[in-house]
Amino acid sequence: MIMKKQERIQKAREDVLNKPYEAADVKQRSLFQETWMRFRRSKTAMFGLCFLLFLVLVSITTVVIDVVTDQEIYNNYVIEQDPASRLQLPSGEHLLGMDELGRDILMRLLWGARYSLFMSLLSIVVALLVGGALGAIAGYFGGKTDNIIMRIMDVLLSMPPMLLALTVVAALGTATINVVVAVGVSFVPSFARVLRASVLQVKEQEYIEAAKAVGSSHFRIITQFVIPNSLAPIIVQGTLGVANAILTIASLSFVGLGVQSPLPEWGLMLSNARNYMREAWHITVVPGIAIMLTILSLNLMGDGLRDAMDPKLKN
Repeated sequence: MIMKKQERIQKAREDVLNKPYEAADVKQRSLFQETWMRFRRSKTAMFGLCFLLFLVLVSITTVVIDVVTDQEIYNNYVIEQDPASRLQLPSGEHLLGMDELGRDILMRLLWGARYSLFMSLLSIVVALLVGGALGAIAGYFGGKTDNIIMRIMDVLLSMPPMLLALTVVAALGTATINVVVAVGVSFVPSFARVLRASVLQVKEQEYIEAAKAVGSSHFRIITQFVIPNSLAPIIVQGTLGVANAILTIASLSFVGLGVQSPLPEWGLMLSNARNYMREAWHITVVPGIAIMLTILSLNLMGDGLRDAMDPKLKN
């Protein structure tokens, strides 16, 4: 029995050794494919991704509906008030009930997704562009440039993001674009520090020295070599930053310095409903759960991206 088993092993070994090598037999996977394969192994990260894609689809759908119907549905079901139906509990006609002014909570929740999601994405884009540029310059040039930029970032980091956003909004006003800028500015220091740390590692690589040796300009080296090879940690930071931006925007709306009524932003929905918590629980629970699930899904997806992009986990 042992001899037969050894013979089968030997035969299999000979078949492998004698088989002609073909390059087509070895399928090389790109970095994106390897990252995606590791990412989709995490069920929690896939849940976060699916929920986020659902919110994006809902947001795009509501925008398309507004364009096609010339905002008729938005005006009739999201903005228009029905005092006779105020604080109505969830029912078959209104699945999530009515708010304090008699507006359908489900419709306002769906239409409000685009404000919470798109405003937070734009805020992170602002933080990424400004903070990423400052972090890349500080990490690449070092010396006095690094000290000046990072000391300014340290001053900004000494202020909580919410307090910094409140200061900017109070100075600029409560317009939607001002809220986006305020939240973006509050996250600039964290992006600058993350990208600076990554650039400090990348700039010591041999291909950077080779680019300098052939006479490439600093701008070309930073944009074509340094930043593209430093994106992994900034992508993860951006995903987690969107979750924090949603919470910050909701908080600004809650205190009256964010999105203004009658826009159906989730934080504003919470602020308007806080005086009716004992009379109608659903008008505060529903937008609160929406914010919680969105932030949870983004955090889960960010954790999954961090694990998928970690070089130590590569096989």
